[in-house]
Amino acid sequence: MGRDEKVFEDAEAFKPERWLRRKDVTLTEAAEAFSSIPFGFGTRMCLGRRIAELELHLLLARIVQQFEISYSPDAEDVEPLMRSVTIPDRALRVQFVDRKSVIN
Repeated sequence: MGRDEKVFEDAEAFKPERWLRRKDVTLTEAAEAFSSIPFGFGTRMCLGRRIAELELHLLLARIVQQFEISYSPDAEDVEPLMRSVTIPDRALRVQFVDRKSVIN
């Protein structure tokens, strides 16, 4: 729904402000409020949501602590592709260099 022109005007454009809540519209009336709910909503929301989010934050922190992450400057540009979740349209050529070997 995030790229549906019926829900969002100019849906393909990068406009992060579209996710801000408007004071003149109640949350249940705003279609954009429910355009991305991967963990469900309300009483049937996933119980593990907070744990999953915490684990993702911890994983990202560990990766940044232990590796220098770089994208090859001569690599092709990668575009997003929507398939229920956003994925790259081709393989990424990302390099993870162990920070311990960079320091020594």
